[in-house]
Amino acid sequence: MIFPKVSVIIPIYNAERHLRQCLDSIVEQTLHNIEIICVDDGSTDTSLDILREYADKDDRFFIIRQQNQFAGMARNNGMQHAKGTYLAFFDADDFFEPDMLEKAYDQCEQDQADLCLWSADYYDTNTGLSTPFDYCLDRALIPPTLPFSVQDMPDCIFQISAPTPWNKLYRRSMLEKHQLLYPSTKRSEDTFFASMAMYHASRITIVDKPFVHYRQAHGGNQQSGTDLTPLDWYHVMLQLKEALQSKGGFDFVYDSYLKLLIGNGHYYMFLMRSWEGFQSVYANLSRELQHEQTRRPNRAYALPKWYADIFRHLTTTSQSEYLLHELKQQTAACDALNNQIAQHVQALQTLKQENIVLQTLLRNSIRRQYRKYRLLSHCTFGAMRRRYRRKKTELKAKLASQSL
Repeated sequence: MIFPKVSVIIPIYNAERHLRQCLDSIVEQTLHNIEIICVDDGSTDTSLDILREYADKDDRFFIIRQQNQFAGMARNNGMQHAKGTYLAFFDADDFFEPDMLEKAYDQCEQDQADLCLWSADYYDTNTGLSTPFDYCLDRALIPPTLPFSVQDMPDCIFQISAPTPWNKLYRRSMLEKHQLLYPSTKRSEDTFFASMAMYHASRITIVDKPFVHYRQAHGGNQQSGTDLTPLDWYHVMLQLKEALQSKGGFDFVYDSYLKLLIGNGHYYMFLMRSWEGFQSVYANLSRELQHEQTRRPNRAYALPKWYADIFRHLTTTSQSEYLLHELKQQTAACDALNNQIAQHVQALQTLKQENIVLQTLLRNSIRRQYRKYRLLSHCTFGAMRRRYRRKKTELKAKLASQSL
């Protein structure tokens, strides 16, 4: 029996709007020896019908149905049925470059890696434009020699790549060896899984290309549900801490964990759309950081400035004072952006004026050249006409002399 090289696992819940584009981009992968495991997480729209339509045309599809248990449990369900040497987890509203799996698979085989990372870009649904997703893969942290592992960079192992499921290729045997599964939380489950995979992988490699087009939508309410489960991220971070402690590696990666805790907490704090959600995130993050300050006094202040500043404010100021600090920070950032915009506008105006001058010079040059051409043509034609008349006269004279 020939096993697939890669098992693609996609949790799907009411994804009919963008599902076809996602599936088409996987069907068209240049790596053909794959299986496509689609886990319908209790969809109530036409997602299941779309999956059946694709499965009827392509025997690489395998459909699993379950009651709504969220993306993490759907991925776990898919893993139980996967047969590929490597696993890839994708979201149903994104789409992908056709050579993604082939390039990642080849790189893993070449480096005998447990994990391969790649980059992505943001895709704006409204405009159809793509912009770099710099946070997805931090190029400044990529080590000079590949492959690498946590032993090479314990202080930033969790920062080199965003803890997303869709920019990684995992060796299945590595996941099974360490019994890695997604938590059952509604959100942030990928932080635990991706971080533990980064910790356990003995060889990590990279293909620095934006293979994933991560869809962004505006004007909708796609993130409002975060306020209903504001502490999922926090419970996941505690679960990650406990897992690292049980493996005896928490102290080894402590700085990287602390940066992940601060970064995730800050992100979710300002993702909240309600004051209650903000308060909940703030209180738990502040309490956890104060606990870490007690355990390791002043350790956080050795972190990079952005993390150290947040740590200091969350452990020494009130919620209102912290919000005021953030407002000042954001105001300063907006002012800096406005200054950049003004500089760009001025540069465009200068280019516009230079363009007008160049167009005027070009038109004048063309007119001069045209006048020269007309004059030269007229002179040339006159000379040719005189030469013709002279030759004609000479020929007549010659003929007249011969007739005599």
